[in-house]
Amino acid sequence: MSGTTAASLAALVGFGALGLGQMFGPQVAEPARDESGAATAAAVVDVFMIDVGDCLDASVLTAEVSSVPLVPCSHPHDSEVYAITELVGDYHPGDAVVAATADTFCSDQFEEFVGLPTAGSVLSYLALQPSEQSWISRDDRLVQCLVTSTEPVTGTMAGIAR
Repeated sequence: MSGTTAASLAALVGFGALGLGQMFGPQVAEPARDESGAATAAAVVDVFMIDVGDCLDASVLTAEVSSVPLVPCSHPHDSEVYAITELVGDYHPGDAVVAATADTFCSDQFEEFVGLPTAGSVLSYLALQPSEQSWISRDDRLVQCLVTSTEPVTGTMAGIAR
Protein backbone atom coordinates (compact mmCIF):
# COMPACT_ATOMS: atom_id res chain seq x y z
CA MET A 1 0.00 0.00 0.00
CA SER A 2 1.42 3.35 -0.94
CA GLY A 3 1.71 6.25 1.47
CA THR A 4 -1.02 8.09 -0.37
CA THR A 5 -3.40 5.16 0.01
CA ALA A 6 -2.59 4.88 3.70
CA ALA A 7 -3.13 8.60 4.15
CA SER A 8 -6.49 8.35 2.42
CA LEU A 9 -7.45 5.72 4.95
CA ALA A 10 -6.28 8.07 7.65
CA ALA A 11 -9.35 10.18 7.01
CA LEU A 12 -11.14 7.50 9.02
CA VAL A 13 -8.68 7.76 11.87
CA GLY A 14 -9.38 10.42 14.44
CA PHE A 15 -8.05 10.37 17.91
CA GLY A 16 -9.19 11.65 21.22
CA ALA A 17 -10.84 10.38 24.32
CA LEU A 18 -14.45 9.41 23.91
CA GLY A 19 -16.32 9.18 27.20
CA LEU A 20 -17.17 5.45 27.32
CA GLY A 21 -14.15 4.39 25.28
CA GLN A 22 -11.88 6.16 27.75
CA MET A 23 -13.66 4.74 30.78
CA PHE A 24 -13.79 1.15 29.55
CA GLY A 25 -10.84 1.02 27.17
CA PRO A 26 -7.36 -0.37 27.96
CA GLN A 27 -5.52 1.01 30.96
CA VAL A 28 -2.85 3.47 29.83
CA ALA A 29 0.50 3.96 31.50
CA GLU A 30 3.19 6.62 31.57
CA PRO A 31 5.84 5.38 29.11
CA ALA A 32 9.12 4.20 30.61
CA ARG A 33 11.92 6.11 28.86
CA ASP A 34 15.70 6.28 29.12
CA GLU A 35 17.69 9.52 29.42
CA SER A 36 17.52 10.04 25.64
CA GLY A 37 13.71 9.74 25.68
CA ALA A 38 13.55 6.32 23.99
CA ALA A 39 10.93 3.89 25.24
CA THR A 40 12.45 1.13 27.39
CA ALA A 41 9.39 -1.06 27.96
CA ALA A 42 6.22 -1.97 26.10
CA ALA A 43 3.12 -0.17 27.36
CA VAL A 44 -0.26 1.05 26.25
CA VAL A 45 0.04 4.84 26.39
CA ASP A 46 -2.21 7.81 25.74
CA VAL A 47 -1.86 8.88 22.09
CA PHE A 48 -0.79 12.33 23.29
CA MET A 49 2.27 10.80 25.03
CA ILE A 50 3.99 9.56 21.87
CA ASP A 51 6.94 11.39 20.38
CA VAL A 52 8.91 11.37 17.14
CA GLY A 53 11.07 8.23 17.20
CA ASP A 54 8.56 6.14 19.18
CA CYS A 55 7.80 2.69 17.79
CA LEU A 56 4.30 1.21 17.83
CA ASP A 57 2.21 -1.77 16.84
CA ALA A 58 -0.23 0.17 14.64
CA SER A 59 -1.85 -2.99 13.27
CA VAL A 60 -4.14 -3.01 16.33
CA LEU A 61 -5.33 0.59 15.97
CA THR A 62 -9.01 1.23 15.38
CA ALA A 63 -10.91 4.16 13.84
CA GLU A 64 -10.96 6.20 17.08
CA VAL A 65 -7.58 6.12 18.77
CA SER A 66 -7.10 7.28 22.35
CA SER A 67 -4.26 4.93 23.33
CA VAL A 68 -1.52 3.18 21.40
CA PRO A 69 0.74 0.17 22.00
CA LEU A 70 4.23 1.65 22.44
CA VAL A 71 7.21 -0.72 22.19
CA PRO A 72 10.96 -0.16 22.40
CA CYS A 73 12.32 0.18 18.86
CA SER A 74 14.69 -2.70 19.63
CA HIS A 75 11.61 -4.99 19.68
CA PRO A 76 9.69 -6.02 16.55
CA HIS A 77 7.15 -3.36 15.53
CA ASP A 78 5.25 -2.26 12.44
CA SER A 79 5.36 1.52 12.72
CA GLU A 80 7.34 4.49 13.96
CA VAL A 81 6.36 8.10 14.61
CA TYR A 82 8.43 10.21 12.20
CA ALA A 83 6.79 13.65 12.29
CA ILE A 84 4.32 15.63 14.38
CA THR A 85 2.71 18.97 13.68
CA GLU A 86 0.00 21.03 15.28
CA LEU A 87 -2.88 22.43 13.26
CA VAL A 88 -4.09 25.94 13.98
CA GLY A 89 -7.54 27.39 14.28
CA ASP A 90 -10.33 27.83 16.74
CA TYR A 91 -12.81 25.78 14.74
CA HIS A 92 -12.51 22.30 13.23
CA PRO A 93 -12.23 22.93 9.46
CA GLY A 94 -13.96 19.64 8.54
CA ASP A 95 -12.69 16.10 8.18
CA ALA A 96 -11.75 16.49 4.51
CA VAL A 97 -9.58 19.57 5.18
CA VAL A 98 -7.91 17.94 8.19
CA ALA A 99 -7.25 14.75 6.18
CA ALA A 100 -5.81 16.69 3.22
CA THR A 101 -3.60 18.78 5.49
CA ALA A 102 -2.38 15.69 7.35
CA ASP A 103 -1.73 13.85 4.07
CA THR A 104 0.32 16.72 2.66
CA PHE A 105 2.37 17.11 5.83
CA CYS A 106 3.05 13.38 6.29
CA SER A 107 3.85 12.88 2.60
CA ASP A 108 6.27 15.82 2.60
CA GLN A 109 8.06 14.52 5.71
CA PHE A 110 8.18 10.86 4.57
CA GLU A 111 11.08 11.15 2.11
CA GLU A 112 13.22 13.08 4.58
CA PHE A 113 12.72 10.39 7.23
CA VAL A 114 12.79 7.19 5.14
CA GLY A 115 15.20 8.32 2.42
CA LEU A 116 12.84 7.59 -0.49
CA PRO A 117 9.65 9.24 -1.73
CA THR A 118 6.43 7.39 -0.94
CA ALA A 119 6.05 6.28 -4.57
CA GLY A 120 9.42 4.49 -4.49
CA SER A 121 9.06 2.90 -1.07
CA VAL A 122 7.63 -0.44 0.09
CA LEU A 123 6.74 1.39 3.30
CA SER A 124 3.65 3.54 3.71
CA TYR A 125 2.39 6.05 6.21
CA LEU A 126 -0.60 6.64 8.40
CA ALA A 127 -1.69 10.00 9.75
CA LEU A 128 -3.29 10.14 13.17
CA GLN A 129 -5.35 13.31 13.14
CA PRO A 130 -7.90 15.06 15.32
CA SER A 131 -11.54 14.20 15.02
CA GLU A 132 -14.04 17.02 15.38
CA GLN A 133 -14.95 15.71 18.83
CA SER A 134 -11.34 15.64 20.10
CA TRP A 135 -10.72 19.09 18.54
CA ILE A 136 -13.56 20.47 20.65
CA SER A 137 -13.35 18.39 23.84
CA ARG A 138 -9.56 18.06 24.20
CA ASP A 139 -8.31 21.05 22.21
CA ASP A 140 -6.62 18.43 20.00
CA ARG A 141 -4.74 19.85 17.02
CA LEU A 142 -2.03 17.18 16.58
CA VAL A 143 -1.21 15.34 13.39
CA GLN A 144 1.12 12.42 14.10
CA CYS A 145 2.72 10.66 11.11
CA LEU A 146 3.57 6.96 11.36
CA VAL A 147 5.74 5.17 8.83
CA THR A 148 4.37 1.63 8.54
CA SER A 149 5.73 -1.69 7.35
CA THR A 150 3.83 -4.84 6.44
CA GLU A 151 6.74 -6.86 7.84
CA PRO A 152 7.95 -6.52 11.45
CA VAL A 153 10.95 -4.21 11.82
CA THR A 154 13.55 -4.11 14.58
CA GLY A 155 15.28 -0.77 15.09
CA THR A 156 14.45 2.59 13.60
CA MET A 157 13.10 3.07 10.10
CA ALA A 158 14.95 6.39 9.79
CA GLY A 159 17.02 6.33 6.60
CA ILE A 160 15.97 2.75 5.83
CA ALA A 161 15.55 3.68 2.11
CA ARG A 162 13.33 0.80 1.10
